[in-house]
Amino acid sequence: MSHNDNNSMQMLSLEQKHTLVHAIAEDSGLNLDYYGFLEILLGMLEDIPGFEIDKPKVKVLNEMWRIYEEMKTQ
Repeated sequence: MSHNDNNSMQMLSLEQKHTLVHAIAEDSGLNLDYYGFLEILLGMLEDIPGFEIDKPKVKVLNEMWRIYEEMKTQ
């Protein structure tokens, strides 16, 4: 895997992160725990060309989890 492939997820825009999180919420609701959310997110990313990544940065995953958690309060 090249260096650029490893950084694909880190290069997602905030809008793209919100879009992915909203798709998870629409399909699975807002009752997922952290690990359920990550399982779905990582499964989605495996299906997107360019995002077949081995070790996404925890920082980015946690950022997307916070977006999901914020949706619960809206």
